[in-house]
Order: sequence, then C-alpha cells, then structure tokens
Amino acid sequence: MFIESLTLSGVRNLSATRLAFHPKGNLFHGLNGSGKTSLLEGVYLLAVGRSFRSHIARPVITHHEDHCLVQASVQRGSLQQSIGIQRQKAGGTALRINGQTAQSHAQLAAVLPVVLLDTESLDLVYGAPESRRRYVDAALFHVEQGFLGVWQRYMRSLRQRNAGLRRGIIDADTAWRDELARAGELLAQARVGMVEQLSLRFAEIAKGLSPSLAAVELISRSGWDASMPLREALERSSQSDRDRGFTQVGPHRYDVRIRLDGRIAADNLSRGQSKLVLTALKLAQGSLLAELTAVPPVYLVDDIVAELDATHAQKVCELLAQQDGQVFMTAVEEQSLRRFWPGDEFKMFHVEQGLIQAVAV
Repeated sequence: MFIESLTLSGVRNLSATRLAFHPKGNLFHGLNGSGKTSLLEGVYLLAVGRSFRSHIARPVITHHEDHCLVQASVQRGSLQQSIGIQRQKAGGTALRINGQTAQSHAQLAAVLPVVLLDTESLDLVYGAPESRRRYVDAALFHVEQGFLGVWQRYMRSLRQRNAGLRRGIIDADTAWRDELARAGELLAQARVGMVEQLSLRFAEIAKGLSPSLAAVELISRSGWDASMPLREALERSSQSDRDRGFTQVGPHRYDVRIRLDGRIAADNLSRGQSKLVLTALKLAQGSLLAELTAVPPVYLVDDIVAELDATHAQKVCELLAQQDGQVFMTAVEEQSLRRFWPGDEFKMFHVEQGLIQAVAV
C-alpha cells in the first residue's frame, strides 16, 4: 500500500499543490519553518482525522482560509482508492472515500494506516500512560476487526458510570458495572496479547540499533489488581468510587511499562537511547501491522536524522528502507538525506516558503 498522489490546500503555510510520490522513499528537505512538517501533518490529518501538532482544527488551517482540504489516491495492491478530508475553521468535517461520504474517521484510518516517528513522540517513552495506550490501541484497531466496538462499549459504560457517580446516583454504579466488566476484560485481553507480539519485535529492533538496549522489554499493567476479575475489583472499589465520583480501576488505567535491565527505562535512558527506543517502538508497530494485515503502513518521519549521531541515523534509515511501507522523511539538509537513505529507491523534494517541488535525484 502506498500514496500515489496527494492534493493539499489550506494546510498551514503550504501552497495549494498536487504531488506524485515514489512507492518507497520520499525525502523532503528545507529550512525550519519551510513547511516540511506541515506536509506530514496533512497526511496524518487525512489518515487519523486530526493533526499530531494540535487537537483543534483552527491552527492547521491557513490564515485567511475557512477550511483545509487533503485528498489522496492510495494504491492497495491492484486496488486504487481515493480518500479525502475537509476541515472547517467553524468546526465541520467532511470525509470522502471513492467519492462517497464516509461516516467516521475510522473508515479513512482503515484505508490509510500511518506510523508517526518524530521527536515529539517521546511522550511514548517519558509521558503519561495515555500515550502508550494509544500506541497499543492503534495497532489493535488495524489488526483486530472487533476491537473498535469493544473499546467504544467500554468507554460508553465508563462515561455513564462516572456520570452517575458524580451525581450521587447509587444505582448507576451497579447498573453499569457488569457491562463495564465484560467489555473491560475483553479490552484488557486484547491489549495484553498485542503487547506480547509487539514486545518481541521491539526487543529485536532495539538490540539491532544499540547493544546497550539488548535487555529492553514491554510489560503490560492491566489497570487493576490482576489477581482478581475486573468485576470483583470494581465491587471492592465501589464505595471509594462513590466517594471520589469516578471509576478508579479498569482498562482506562492500563499502561505499558518500558523496562531496561529490569528497571523503568524512562529513569535510566540517555537522551540518545530514548530516541532509539522510540524508533524501535514505532518500527515494531509498523512491521507487525504489515505482517498481520498485509497492508504496510506509511511511515511519517520528521527530522529524526538530526536527532541522532551518524551511525544511528544510518541504521534507522536502513531499517526504514527495509520495511514494506512507504516512507515520508524530512530533514533540513538535502545532503544528510542522500547520505543516510540507502539505495536509489526514492524521490527527492525541496520545500521552501510553503512551496514543494520535486528535484532531480
């Protein structure tokens, strides 16, 4: 699977344009602020429905414009599909697949899986559990057909129970507890299974990037005392939940601990090691998706080579080139891209003041 062509208008500082891409490597260079990251942001917006730089639409849309538009022609084997998204500053969103209205962002995400690799993603290593839950759930969304429905069931039950707890409605506790427990157990089982698969690939890739990461691993933390069923944990926490006004145990408290030599990695990694751990996490996710779904993701890689020494930048680029998926990679200097990207399967673009132009390889 790869993006054959992309049309953008009204996306930050980018000029309205239509671009044709290489099915493997697409390398973008230009000064900071030229629009390189905005291009990746446009692809991410199309695939996920939101920006990775802002959770609201207004900053993504060009000043003086009332909307932005991103459309792509996606090649999946012998099948070609067109997808598009239009976001309004006023808040409206229109989604299209093959000329027909799509009902949810999930439909676009299913057509265009993406893996984002940028230095801001270090929240995955250092940040709150929510980032790591999203990481695991993103893989499950593409791999497990019924996952989205289970996740929605759990979150709906959680919202309803919490609303009742806040309002002091005692019946809300027991009314939603069974459904919360049923959906929560399924959600937890899916996450644990996914982390087991991700952990094997993650450890292998991390070790290949640096021998200092040979003993790195991923450990699931369920969000409640795993020695008992979730329903029992909810019952035991019931009075405390009523006092506090929210549900304290369950998969919404799930986390994935990253450990190195048996210790919490975030407390012991150097800055350079943390970037390699992040890279290994994202490559593990992408390679697993490619194997289990037969639909390789598009890798969006923002200026990562500038954050690594030459040896590790070379290794990361070699690993990306070996993946089945298409790669969009940015850097300030053209020479660094040419130096680190292996082989000749790529197309080069120059970005200057919002204008993107293909250049001779």
